[in-house]
Amino acid sequence: MADRMEIISPAKVNLTLRICGKRPDGYHEIESLMCPISLWDTVTLEPGGQGVRVRCNTPGIPQDETNLAHRAATLFFQEFGPGPGLLITLDKKIPAGAGLGGGSSNAASVLQGLNTLLGEPFSLENLAAMGARIGSDVPFFVYGRPAWITGTGEGIDLVTGLYPHHIVVVFPAIEASTARVYKKCNLALTRCKKIHRVPVLTGDQSYIEGLLCNDLERPALEEYPGIDDARKALLQTEAKGVLMSGSGSSVFGLFREHAGARETRLSLERQHPDWQVFSCQLIV
Repeated sequence: MADRMEIISPAKVNLTLRICGKRPDGYHEIESLMCPISLWDTVTLEPGGQGVRVRCNTPGIPQDETNLAHRAATLFFQEFGPGPGLLITLDKKIPAGAGLGGGSSNAASVLQGLNTLLGEPFSLENLAAMGARIGSDVPFFVYGRPAWITGTGEGIDLVTGLYPHHIVVVFPAIEASTARVYKKCNLALTRCKKIHRVPVLTGDQSYIEGLLCNDLERPALEEYPGIDDARKALLQTEAKGVLMSGSGSSVFGLFREHAGARETRLSLERQHPDWQVFSCQLIV
């Protein structure tokens, strides 16, 4: 077994997010086109010592068994059998509470990394099924490719042909609570149109730009008005489309060229020094 492994753990954006209904168990059914982006944490796995431990460079991130990366390692060893002790080090770049899936991505990276270190005892499907027991976004990150997501996150259809837009992501220093945003969501007021099949993507630049929609955006703006400041700031740029990701609070804009995204990032950083602004790209 290798002594150490570093894994890139990307963020994601929801290019569409339709809330289809609420199940008796309280979970919401969704339809969402999700895509990884080139903003990432680094997850380092170091076998040895006693038990599973988590170390993180970001204050406020739990380093105990409530951390999703810790839960992923614990679940992996429950399914695989007793393994070595493990130190998980998280070098975080993805903001917490941003709707970018950082914690879920870290969990998926741990599952993938341990699977590699221990000789690949599990298939991707097995890892995705484990991930679903940790969080609804974890299966998507196990596959790590653009996908059409249905159900509570367990329905995954990989898609190709997505135009590799450059994007600017704005985190307005607001940690949004997913539970609070979903609680405020009124199913009678959802606006995103139903897509009856997996979207067929042909590399058309304008297709996704016209499809952008998030049923959680309105309730999130009501709960956290500061998100609207970021949305309006991006709407005043040359972005081809602007949308909140997930349950917030990050907002992103699509750009067809790197130069436009870079200039927008630099401008927003000057105007709003309290925001975190990232220029990156869809990973297609």
